[in-house]
Formats: sequence, C-alpha cells, structure tokens
Amino acid sequence: MNTAIEDVYVTGDPTIDWAVEHPAHADLEDRLGGDATGRWHRGGALLLQDLLKQAFKGTGVEVHGFRDDIYKSANGNGNQPGCPSPVHTFNHHSYNELFQGPCQTNDPDGGWRVLRTIGFHTTNPLAGYPRELGENRGGALHPQMVVVDDLGTGFGDSKPLCKAALTRIDQKECQWVVLRLHGLFGKGFNGRALQAGQMSGSNFLQQEMFQRIGGSDDFRRLAERVVVVIEARSFRKEGFEVSRGLSWERSGQDVLAAMAGHPTLSRFRYVVINFGPTGALLVEQPRQDGNNRSKVAKTIAHLYFDRSTIEGVWERQRERESKREDEDEDEGSNPMPRGRMFGYTNILTASIARGLIEGSSNGRSTDPSALIGKSIQAGLRSMRVAEAIGFTLLKPGTSPAGEFTYPQCMNPPEPTEPASKRDFTTAPIQPPSMGNPPDNWSILGDMAREPGVAYRAAAAIAQGGPIGPDGVPYAKFRHLVVVDRGEVEKLRTVYNLIAQYLGDDTQQPLSVAVFGAPGDGKSFAVKELVKSIPSQSLGDQLEFNLSQLNSPTELASALHQVQDATSEGKVPLVFWDEFDTSLSGQALGWLRYFLSPMEDGTFQERDRRHPIGRAVFVFAGGTSKRYQEFVEKATSPQAEYAKGMDFLSRLKGYLEIVGPNPRDSEFVGYSKYIYRAVLLQAALKIHGLAGASLEEGVLRAFLTVGAYRHGARSLRAIVEMSDVHKQGTFGVSSLPPDTQLDLHVNAAEFLRIARGPTHDEVLTGQL
Repeated sequence: MNTAIEDVYVTGDPTIDWAVEHPAHADLEDRLGGDATGRWHRGGALLLQDLLKQAFKGTGVEVHGFRDDIYKSANGNGNQPGCPSPVHTFNHHSYNELFQGPCQTNDPDGGWRVLRTIGFHTTNPLAGYPRELGENRGGALHPQMVVVDDLGTGFGDSKPLCKAALTRIDQKECQWVVLRLHGLFGKGFNGRALQAGQMSGSNFLQQEMFQRIGGSDDFRRLAERVVVVIEARSFRKEGFEVSRGLSWERSGQDVLAAMAGHPTLSRFRYVVINFGPTGALLVEQPRQDGNNRSKVAKTIAHLYFDRSTIEGVWERQRERESKREDEDEDEGSNPMPRGRMFGYTNILTASIARGLIEGSSNGRSTDPSALIGKSIQAGLRSMRVAEAIGFTLLKPGTSPAGEFTYPQCMNPPEPTEPASKRDFTTAPIQPPSMGNPPDNWSILGDMAREPGVAYRAAAAIAQGGPIGPDGVPYAKFRHLVVVDRGEVEKLRTVYNLIAQYLGDDTQQPLSVAVFGAPGDGKSFAVKELVKSIPSQSLGDQLEFNLSQLNSPTELASALHQVQDATSEGKVPLVFWDEFDTSLSGQALGWLRYFLSPMEDGTFQERDRRHPIGRAVFVFAGGTSKRYQEFVEKATSPQAEYAKGMDFLSRLKGYLEIVGPNPRDSEFVGYSKYIYRAVLLQAALKIHGLAGASLEEGVLRAFLTVGAYRHGARSLRAIVEMSDVHKQGTFGVSSLPPDTQLDLHVNAAEFLRIARGPTHDEVLTGQL
C-alpha cells in the first residue's frame, strides 16, 4: 500500500433531510402569523460525499459518487435548478423541525439545530436511482478507496448498485474500504448458516462482504483493509446489553463482550464504534492466516473519549445550555432550548477515510491503527465544531433554493494545549474475558497500581491541577467530583433515575437510598447530584432526622409538610436521615411506615388517608455504612416485623459514598490517594483557598494519613481550622493546634508525616 490515493468512490443510501423552522405561533388561530419555510439538505451518503469533499479540498484527492446536478429541474416546471422534490423516488426523505440557537461563528443565519424529528419516509425499492458519476470516467473506475454508507434502507438490497461498489472493492487498486453501517452485520446467526457462509437477516451487500472475508486468501485479505464504522446504539437495537451513560469502562467492555459474541464483526481487523461527540472505541482484532489461526495474540481496544462526560450527557448539556454564569459545567443545570445536530457518524467516517489517505500518501508506511486512532480524535473534534456552529439557512434567492447547509467542520485545528487539558484523551480497554471481572476493572486502577504514579497524580489534583491523571474518566456534578468507577456508575444511575422521574408523570414518590460512613458527605453528594439535573420542576429540599422523631404521629406531621411542598406543582427533594434507626426499641422500626408512601403515594393519619404527590425520597443510612450491610439487617429474622424485604422491594436505586477512608476492597492499588486529593481540592475551593500553595509535607499528610476520624467532614474541618491566606502558603505552621487536629486525625501521625521525608524519599527508602 505505497501508492498515493488519488480517487475515492462514495456510494450508499441517499437521503434528503427536510426541515421547517420552529413556528413562532402558539396555537391554531395564530397559524397565519408565523413564518414556516420548507428547507432541504443532502443527507445519508450524499452528506458523506459532501463531508469527504470538504475534507479533501485542496489536497488533489478526487471524490467521486453522486452527480452534483441530480436534482436539476426534476418536474420540469417549478423546481429551480438543484432543488429536489419531496416526491422524488430515487432517495429517502427525513422530516425535522429546526430551532435557532447560539452559533460559535456569530453568523446570523447559523446556529440552527434539530429541535425534534418528525419522521422518515423510505422509498423502497429505490426507483430511478441517480446515476453515479464516473461510470465511464477513468479515475472512478479504479479508486484506491471505497466508502459505503449502508443505512439499511435499500442500497444494500440492490444487487446492481452493490455490484458497482463490490467491483471497485475487488480491484487490486483498492487499498482501503471504509464501511459505515447503520445496523450490525445480520440480525441472527446459527452454526449451519455460518458454515454455509450465510447470515440470517443480512442484506445482499453484507452477504457478499461476509463471503469475501471467509473465502480465498486473496479475498480474506479484504478483512485486513476494511474499517467498519458502527454506532453503539446498533448493538442495543439488536438486543446486546451495551450500557449507556454509566461509565466509559462499562460501555467499552460491554461492546467488546457483544463483539465477541458476533461472529461476523469479529472477522474484521478494524472496527470503530461511535458513541457520538463524546467518544469512540477502536477495536483491532486478531489477524487471520490461511488456516484461520490468529497471528495476533489478542484483541486490542483503545477508547478515545472526553473523560469529563459520557455518551448522552454531553448532548443533554448542550441541548439545554447547561452552563450557568456562576458555575462550572457539570452534568446539567439550567434548561434552555438549543436542539441537536445529526450526521456525527458520517463525520467520523469521513475523518477516518481522510486519515488513512494521508497515511498512505508519499509512500509512507504507518501503522493503520495509529492512523485510525488519530483520525478518531480529529473526527470527535469535528463533531464538536459542527455542533457549535449548527446548520446555516441560505437566504431567499440563493441557489440552490431552500437549502440549509452543514457546517464547515472537517478540518479542525490541531490541539496545542497539554494533553491533560485537551477535550479528548485515550486509554486501553481491557476485554472482559481477561483478568478481573468487568465490575472490578477500571482505567484508574490500572494507572494507580504504582504508588509513585498515583501519588504524583493526586498531588497535582490537590494543587488545583487536572482532575485525575490524563486518561482517567471522572464525573462532575456541580461541586461533587468522583473518579472511582463504582461511584461514577452508581451516581449516574441515580442521576438517570431522578432525571427520568422528573420528566414523566408518575404520581408516586421516587425512592432511593444512600449509604456511607458518618461524615462522608451523603447529604452533600445527593444535593449536588440533584441540583445538576436540568429541570424546572425541582422544588424545595426538606430534611427529617428519624432518630429525632418519637412516633408515627410525628412522621405523619412530616409527611404533611411534604404534601404542602408538592401542592405547589414542584417536586421536592426529601431526606429521611437515619431511616434505619430503631423505633420504640424495634430495630428498623420506621420501615413499615414508609411502605404505603413509597408504593401508593399516600399515608394514613388516624382514619384518613392523604395523598402525598410527586416527590423524591432519599433514605440516608445512619447505622448501615454499605447497602449490603443494610440488606443483611433488613432480611434477618429479627427484622420480619419491620417489613424489611417489602421496603427493599420499593427502592429504585441506591448510592454508596466511599469517602476518604475506603476499605481495602473498595480501591485498587493506590487510588486512595486520588480519592483524597479530589476531596481536598473541593475543600480548598469551598473555603476560598484554591489559590493557596500546599507545602509538600502537608499535602503528603493529607493524602497518606491512616484515617480521618469522621470521614470527609474531618478533612474539611482541618482545612477550615487552618490559618491560611487565600494566596499564601499552606504549611505546617498553618495547621490547627495538636488538640484540635487530634479531633479529626491522629495528630502525632499527621504531623510526623508533614515534617518527615518527601514521598519520593519514602518510596526509595531514603531519609
């Protein structure tokens, strides 16, 4: 593959995306007063061709495929040149509603995005499919690259159209094939079908590709030069359990597990899975020789991702303009309509094609996986550019008439900032079949096995640097920052539960529980989590400590306060602190009185039953530090009267706050340092000391002291009691007196560490 690529051939399913501007009128009577102009846009394979032309502009690479004049005067009367018609049968039609929001370039005609999709019309079979450019024009007959956009809407079932593409793929000049699939290869498999080289549920194109990669040596090499690009949601549509919006580790491992059970995808050397503008996974699979034996020891997977967010969350942030003027961006906040873009996977496909071409030019020999990885990051940046600019509506009279155009996004600037400050980073994903079970493996754990690496990363965090080492994902909910995979997943699970509840019309309260040691910040964590949800329906926060109530009558009084808060049409956040305390000597005695409020949304007072309304109930444990500990108590014979099992069945989710004193089983390697550094940075910020400079000894004491007596509360208390100027030095002399310090840590141990050798000296055995 030393010949420079000069010709790229594009084919696939063509679509026209139709759109109308969001109407200004509010009701039927005002319909004549609002402008609503129909617009159109080249979508599907047409958009992919346009993006490739955009990417290769000025490079000498020719992009062949659909004719530029295919829509010229289709009806002969009324259509301006270049304007399609909704009645055209040689392409499909999608319908959308556009809304104008902010535009990064400040173009008054830009910033348009999709507020909602209306529907999709499939023209099947495609009739009068536009003749492709180059059928009789030399360069396109022997392209060095073929790019196919198979949306599963007709092209893949058309033998004549597919054969035109397959003929070019089979030619010796073809160096690369980039195959963008809307769905997976086939919908079902069985042993006999595989032995016969067939796939149930697949179209003609997929059958032909499958037979080629399983055929002769010449054809089998096709698998080495095909890059398959698919979306993560394609796995979900086919029934594979691929999580969404929990953690990057889980998403990556779920995809790898799904691919291991997919006999066709596992035969291609390179598969790229798109998670949208937040990340993509590159899977490089074992090379096959003539006897179908692996020459590569194992599957290698690299994730390219935005470590501050995850699939679905970034889109919600942008859609709702989540950034407040007085706060940093987090998982969500004030809602403001913005709309969304489409075409992200086409951007990624075009970026990969460009990267492979650049790597094949000038006779250079470059590792394809490195080229694809670099291209993925460029594609992710291009997606962000496209979202920031939005569509542009061409002015009336502009030719072609009525078009809205895709933003110029395919040549994003190369990042110049340090790796730790870039939007996207990379990390390997461990296949779930290797080593630890999936739930126990994390990117952080791999990086934190060496004490020196973990400590230096933690020190940088505490001093106001990046959150966690480069390549480690984290979640941020306002002032709550977590880096542990387990915590991230539980927090996002509850976040999604509450966000979904706030968006539906369920009338019973939503019930979740939170556990942790005293002082670990259970209340703080839940409040920050809920405040970060972009919703206008959130109401007041109410807190009741059940250890301070003496009878069910007092509980009924508290529920009346909840009822009053719900009557205003808002959803209050209600904390039931120390819910697992006893009542009148009965262990877990309060549980039985919450069964009806949780299940039916009502409570009994004397002979009357009262409705509560919509609310979020948060049960904070007081005697149980972990969920499993509470389960053991609630299911014990002693708790039968308390109805512990019934209470558990009504919970929809739970959180476990680890705090600064995790058990050995709750952290991997030396990641405890990083946990503490995140808490320390937050404490310094809250007390206005983010600009203070920590002496190395004091920092080392905060990170490595044996235990904090009252969890995170003790860490924050030490910061609060210390005498530090905002821009000054936080040294040993700034610490509180020994007697005060001893309230929260072992003062002698803390000071010995603070005054002792440096951490590097401790590691190397030097004094």
